[in-house]
Amino acid sequence: MLPALWVAKTGLSAQDMNLTTISNNLANVSTTGFKRDRADFEDLLYQIRRQPGGQSSQDSELPTGLQLGTGVRIAGTQKIFTAVSLQTTEQPLDMAVNGRGFFQILQPDGTVSYTRDGTFHLNSDGQIVTSNGNALEPAIVLPNEVKTFTVGEHRFDQRVMLVVQSDQQVPITNNDSEVIEVLVLQGKRMFPTPYAESLVPMVQDTLRRIDALINSAYAHGTWGSSSNSSMDDWRKVMEVNLYGSMNMTQAVVPQMKKQKDGSIVMINTMATRRPNQLEAGYAVSKGALKTAVQYLAEDLGPFGIRVNSTYNGWMWGAPVKGYFQAEAKRQGVPMESLVSVIAQQIPLRNEIPDDADCASAALYLASDYARVVTGAQLDVSGGHYLPH
Repeated sequence: MLPALWVAKTGLSAQDMNLTTISNNLANVSTTGFKRDRADFEDLLYQIRRQPGGQSSQDSELPTGLQLGTGVRIAGTQKIFTAVSLQTTEQPLDMAVNGRGFFQILQPDGTVSYTRDGTFHLNSDGQIVTSNGNALEPAIVLPNEVKTFTVGEHRFDQRVMLVVQSDQQVPITNNDSEVIEVLVLQGKRMFPTPYAESLVPMVQDTLRRIDALINSAYAHGTWGSSSNSSMDDWRKVMEVNLYGSMNMTQAVVPQMKKQKDGSIVMINTMATRRPNQLEAGYAVSKGALKTAVQYLAEDLGPFGIRVNSTYNGWMWGAPVKGYFQAEAKRQGVPMESLVSVIAQQIPLRNEIPDDADCASAALYLASDYARVVTGAQLDVSGGHYLPH
């Protein structure tokens, strides 16, 4: 074959592969987690017919040589990991990697593969799997009792944290089938479990340490004044808010003592500062927790363990929004008017703080930024309560 035709053939072959790569990119435009490829071109070896500097005669040298290229080829393809905006779906198991990284998938032969596709499902055993039925690695299995769960990561000072959240139906000390929602941040795994005793060893085996515990126990109980409230109702509230928090605290303390480091944050309430007779039982349980924090801070300080509290007021989220909606319906007034009355009582921006802002205050106390703070009571209310 003539050299010129051969060179042209290599160009056509390379461009054909390039178009195939582009076509594949276009074909996968709707594929979840797909990252486009780019073809990398590379020239072939050159034929050197004449070296530069060679003798053209006895007394002269060639200023240039003669090198003939032999064509081009595709040396390889490269994934383009350009950041794109994430989209929210209505599927609770749809997940996405925000930034660099991959999901690990366990193949049937035991090997681990990697993907950016976050479309997951639950199999019959309650395990999170891909559309092909391959399990997420490490495995996440949700018991039948779980109604909701959260998978998340929070890189706040690179700490391993436990966030324990419960409601009035789920006392953490109960021995029945109720399940507490537990989120392990930074460890990239979510462990739903009904008991503190089984949760902590599970985290220790997986993450090897526990740097922070945030107790967000919430049991409000029946609305009523202190003089006519049911003491049985108060006991149920105490079971969650006080004993549940203390159970989790006592469960993590041995590991924190071993580390000689740790932070425990109790989520408390402004109801202990601004009495509201309708919240008497709730406030009393949180008041007991307030005293427990002071004793814990003194008890655990020598081991390098800090214990603090945030005192949250109105927090704009689903529970507060539901409260305003119910009150608006009961009173027959627009919800916005009720929200405005409360917002005007809050000096900072005259608005109800967001749930996420209140959570950030707890994360501050859990982090090393507060490494010399213990026994503190941090008001997180936008100035709704200003101590005198």
